[in-house]
Amino acid sequence: MFSTLRSAVLPGVEIASSSYAGQIPPFHFLPAVQVTHIVEGVTRLRVGSQEIVVEPGDMMLNGPDCNPRVLERLSASGTTVRVLIRPKTFNLLAGPVADQFDAGIFRLPALAGALGVLLASMSADEPPALQTAALAALVGQTTAALQTTEGMRLRARKLRPEVVRVRQILRDRWAEPVSLAELTDAVGLSGFHLLRLFREQVGTPPHHYQLHLRISRAREMLDRGLPIADVALDCGFADQPHFTRWFKRVVGFTPAAFARLG
Repeated sequence: MFSTLRSAVLPGVEIASSSYAGQIPPFHFLPAVQVTHIVEGVTRLRVGSQEIVVEPGDMMLNGPDCNPRVLERLSASGTTVRVLIRPKTFNLLAGPVADQFDAGIFRLPALAGALGVLLASMSADEPPALQTAALAALVGQTTAALQTTEGMRLRARKLRPEVVRVRQILRDRWAEPVSLAELTDAVGLSGFHLLRLFREQVGTPPHHYQLHLRISRAREMLDRGLPIADVALDCGFADQPHFTRWFKRVVGFTPAAFARLG
């Protein structure tokens, strides 16, 4: 079961509550700052090139370029609450730091509490000042956690320079076709080696990384009220049906339904 909460007061912020049972869902890369509370269930994850088992009470912090991959469910069911914050929104509150961290897993009750306060504030549609204060408190707890080792169970290792270079190319040319040959020429690796390395450290192949960058830009455009057909073309999709299929697969809603949630 999956539900998404958004607020017109906090553009660029989403809270996703999900309960799982059964098979592992497809991996999706989300270019956002993420704060996830493991409420119930035990799961084995891959974070970059490292593996870890997360349990109830754990808090996962992920930068825009580091998404954990679920390897194995170690319990029959589970529940998570995850806040997704667009990098621009995060940086408005914390300074230009969203791209300076990859991932960490912590045991920090204060961070879990701040997430709960934001969830309650958005759910109750509290006045703008209260919702904004709740978001600022969560961002403050997040940046504090990433600057200390208190409660830390894992911190992701730094990316290889070749991965950083490929990632930047895809960011700069997010709406354009970028061939694997261009990427291998840029970093001096074979196609096989580059694909393996990028998938291991980022969590998804380069072409999927670029696709999710496009979906992220599409979210921003839809929030600004732009027509879906224009968003599809501006984000590099062949047509609106192609865009709609991928958007729903990644986000869980059609573009029109997503726009109505705002």
